[in-house]
Amino acid sequence: VHGVHAALLDRQQQVLARAGVLQATRKGREVFYAVRTAEICQRLRSLANAIDARAPIALLLLNAALNEHSCNDRS
Repeated sequence: VHGVHAALLDRQQQVLARAGVLQATRKGREVFYAVRTAEICQRLRSLANAIDARAPIALLLLNAALNEHSCNDRS
């Protein structure tokens, strides 16, 4: 990647994979990463449900952000 050291990028991808944000697939010596969109959307929906009763405005903002990024309602 232009302007980023490969070792730094690899380390960040590993951190994101351990956190469940990325799915890592190894093919030989190469590792391919993909964003786990469905899982991220599910976690954000759970967060929205958790704050619904306490902060309705925050829920509206979170739902708007989810809709903007094509996180269909999967609850």
